[in-house]
Amino acid sequence: MTTTQHTTPRLPGVPPASLDEDGAEFDAVLRQSVERYFKGFVLSQDDGTLIGPFPAMQRFPELGRPLWDVFLALAEKAQLDPTIREVIILTVGAHTGAGYELYSHEISAARSGLSDSKTRALVARRRPADLTDAETAAYDVTSILLQGRQVPNGVYADAVAQFGERGTAEIGYLTGCYQAITSLLNLFDVSVPANPA
Repeated sequence: MTTTQHTTPRLPGVPPASLDEDGAEFDAVLRQSVERYFKGFVLSQDDGTLIGPFPAMQRFPELGRPLWDVFLALAEKAQLDPTIREVIILTVGAHTGAGYELYSHEISAARSGLSDSKTRALVARRRPADLTDAETAAYDVTSILLQGRQVPNGVYADAVAQFGERGTAEIGYLTGCYQAITSLLNLFDVSVPANPA
């Protein structure tokens, strides 16, 4: 579905052989996480060099490690259903226009069970007509946050009714985390891989 033109990223990946001891340790953390949480899309070059948001994290680990720690906390402590998470992530990716994010999470959305029609609408920055009540609540909160607005009481109440306060907070954290990740993708011009899986 994603039709973003392939470009060469502004920030090249870090070949595994060139990493120092600290870099190799962080690389191992990233690869372990990638293996656990990401399936079905291109995450590295033929020589094992990571692509996507990872080069920015590896080149600036003092900034990348804390962001990755937030990502891991959101993945490991997730209470939201995977389809709800993908509604949120695709909404962020579409809002920011991050090609790699959309490419990778279209695949993740399919794996989570989100329908193709919903995924296509989200990628096109449209609210799918057939969202469930829970998906609607997550979409509405995410969309409002992406507009830089305070979430109205009624929308907040709908989210809390669906997910509780903890789950509603998770929507906010997930939205913010993926805004940071898509910012890196857009800053360093990371597009869809030349040969997507």
